Amino acid sequence: MARDVKGSIPLHYAAVVGRDDPIVTLLVYHGPAKNGFDIEAENLNGYTALQLAALNRHIAAQVLVSFGADVNAMDSYGQTPLHVAVLNGKEEAVKLLIGSGANVEAMNRDSQNALQLA
Repeated sequence: MARDVKGSIPLHYAAVVGRDDPIVTLLVYHGPAKNGFDIEAENLNGYTALQLAALNRHIAAQVLVSFGADVNAMDSYGQTPLHVAVLNGKEEAVKLLIGSGANVEAMNRDSQNALQLA
């Protein structure tokens, strides 16, 4: 799968700016088999599509979780999607992630869990 200069794949962009969530579904459902990318692919900052969706688009986060995205994946700062959602006040994403088994005690590189960041 082609990456841009930031190490992002189309799924990263769909999770952030896609206008239509079926695009995320299509990329996840058809992407790995046809294009050889992993739903857990990280960009150069270590962000997965789920971390980007938790920051930007709740519905995209739902789609990614439903396809098995790791709710506890950490970026290069040790932040999980839950850390990202809490830090940015994304209440719906927080509920989704906790309901999907996100570890509320996971520590980032600053030894802070999501509860401490709330």
